[in-house]
Amino acid sequence: MKGVIINYSENENIGQILGEDGHRYNFNSYNFMNLERKIYINDEVDFVIKNNKAKEIFPINVRNINQKNINFKEIENKLNDKNIINKIKKEYFFYLKLIFIIFLIALYFVYTSKTNSAIFILSLIALLSSGAYSLGLIILVLKPNSLVKKAVLNEYLNDQIKRFNAVPENLQYKEVKYIHIEANNYQEAEELLLNEIFDLQADAIINYSYQHSSTSHKSGNIITGKTREISRYHTIDGTLIRYI
Repeated sequence: MKGVIINYSENENIGQILGEDGHRYNFNSYNFMNLERKIYINDEVDFVIKNNKAKEIFPINVRNINQKNINFKEIENKLNDKNIINKIKKEYFFYLKLIFIIFLIALYFVYTSKTNSAIFILSLIALLSSGAYSLGLIILVLKPNSLVKKAVLNEYLNDQIKRFNAVPENLQYKEVKYIHIEANNYQEAEELLLNEIFDLQADAIINYSYQHSSTSHKSGNIITGKTREISRYHTIDGTLIRYI
C-alpha cells in the first residue's frame, strides 16, 4: 500500500503513516527500508500491513544525498566549550542536591528508628543507596568529560550521520572500518555507535542494520529457587565510511 508519513518522533523512533485507504498505521524506524535512514514527515512511502502496523517501508521519493564531510574539528571544540561544560555541571549538581537531601532524611531515620527494625532496615538501605549514588554524581560533576562527550555527540553529530541500508549509486567513499555493536538497549547501542564514528571520524555508515531480540532462561539454586530472566540484545552492524 502507498501512503504519506504524517508523524515521526526521532527520540522514540516511532511514527504514523496515512495510507491511501484513509487509515493511519503506526511504524517503528527499524521497519523503514530506505537507502538513507533519515525519516521525513510528508515523504511518500510504500509499505506492507502486518497486524495493523506498517512494515517493510520503502520510500517513493528518495531525497538527494548530500556528500558533505562532517566538521569534526568543530565538534572537538564543542567538547571544550565552557558554556556547555558549565551547563551540564549545573544540571547534575541539581540532581546531587536532591540525592543529598534524601541521604540526610535517611540518616535521620536510621538514628531515630532503632527500635523499629523494619523502618531501620529500609532507612539503612536508602542511606547506603543514596550515599553511593551521591558519590557517583560527585565524580561526574568534578570530571564531566563523559557527560559532555555524550551530550555533544548526541546534539551535534547524531543529526549529521547518514545511515544507509545499502550502498547508494554514485556514492564516492572509502571504507574505514566494519563495526558490530551489542548493547542492552537501543540508546546504549546508538551511544556506542556515535563514539565509534567520532573516534574514527567517519561521515556515514553503509549496509546499516539494526536488530533487537530477547531470550529468556531459568536460573537460581535450591535455596533461592528458580527464576526466569529475560536478556535483551540490541545490535548494530555496518561499515563506517568517509566521503571522498
